[in-house]
Amino acid sequence: MNAAYSERLMAAESVIGELKARVAALERRTIGGEPEDFSPSTVLHDEYREIARNAETLLDQYVTQLAELTVAEQSRRDRPPTGTVAKRAAAICEALFSGPDVDPAHVQNLVGGMTSTQDPRVAQLLEIVMRRIQSLRQDARSKGLPHVWSFSGEQEGPLNSVTRKPFGSCDPRGAVAFVVFPALLVDGEVFLRQVVYTT
Repeated sequence: MNAAYSERLMAAESVIGELKARVAALERRTIGGEPEDFSPSTVLHDEYREIARNAETLLDQYVTQLAELTVAEQSRRDRPPTGTVAKRAAAICEALFSGPDVDPAHVQNLVGGMTSTQDPRVAQLLEIVMRRIQSLRQDARSKGLPHVWSFSGEQEGPLNSVTRKPFGSCDPRGAVAFVVFPALLVDGEVFLRQVVYTT
């Protein structure tokens, strides 16, 4: 995947998400007959919802693809095993979300240890992912509401579809084995569900 193309695609997805949110807000105002409450906290919550949508796209598509590339390179298979991809994606996310900011050297060392050759696609995708995650984390901080990117939660129990969703082709009825992608909690509310690997 071309890095410039990926950047344009992510920018377009962001604009589309923003436009959808604006249309939905206008529809609520005109259809409901009552003026929508546009207090500062409501507007801020909408901005966090946009951050959550962007994070979901980035994690589901780009981090998963990055993990798949590192596994495929080692296994020499076109379709790497879901469990292995999930473990790699979880390790990458843990590195991206640990500490107050993304530590590029730490993340690059981690991903570099997962690959045996210098595939330029891995380096390009990793650069995009680190830059976008850092931007989303800074954006969430700058909005000022209490929030957390959460990897915590019950392990080995059934999946709660309100707070979690299964990774890839995992069975939603299976037991949770581990967290792959974090949840985004804002003011204690789930804005982005955790993605979990189930067995």
